[in-house]
Amino acid sequence: MIISALITIVCLFGNAKLQTNSSRQHCVPSRCHTGVCFYGKAAERILVLAKSDWYPECHKGQPHDCNDIPDWCPNGVYKVYPRYTTGFKVYCEMKIDGGHWTVFQRRENGYVDFLRGWNDYKHGFGYLKHEFWLGNSLEHHNGYSFSTRDQDNDNAPNGNCSTWFPGGWWYNRCVTANLNGVYFIRTPVLEHRGVYWRTWKGINYSLKNSVMMLRRL
Repeated sequence: MIISALITIVCLFGNAKLQTNSSRQHCVPSRCHTGVCFYGKAAERILVLAKSDWYPECHKGQPHDCNDIPDWCPNGVYKVYPRYTTGFKVYCEMKIDGGHWTVFQRRENGYVDFLRGWNDYKHGFGYLKHEFWLGNSLEHHNGYSFSTRDQDNDNAPNGNCSTWFPGGWWYNRCVTANLNGVYFIRTPVLEHRGVYWRTWKGINYSLKNSVMMLRRL
């Protein structure tokens, strides 16, 4: 099967070429010196295998967190080994503001439900390359405990902020921001249930994207 539209021409290991093209099957001249060509499913498979070998040095050793990943490595999923753990996978943002950020939250399309209970937020959910919550490594934020609909740790005198402002968050007497709220396709919304940052767009404007990251000083 030939992939529709030209995807890429890749020089593999310095001596091969790869093309997937819907209209023609041919090798395009490149810096590769041998004309070894791969098409269709073979091309797709070679791409998968090659990508795992493009940055082998980035996945060696047992990095404590994204701060230990070499500077030249790309964004992506890496296995890290914080103290007293056997290791787990995280998404490292290596380009923004000096890189080496561990991403612990991402919203981008609403496909992943963030209206979850304590156990889900504790252990994490979603997909590291798309929408996800990494897990409650951050128990407190500026002194405020994390709360969910079934675990009320906020300082509101009556009720649970997580039921009024859905999602898990570091509530005080409720919120001035909630990046784990309901994902609304249309904005603005008429209720403060969305993904918002009050001092920026207001509580009735539901943001379309958010990324939360941390990095060692």
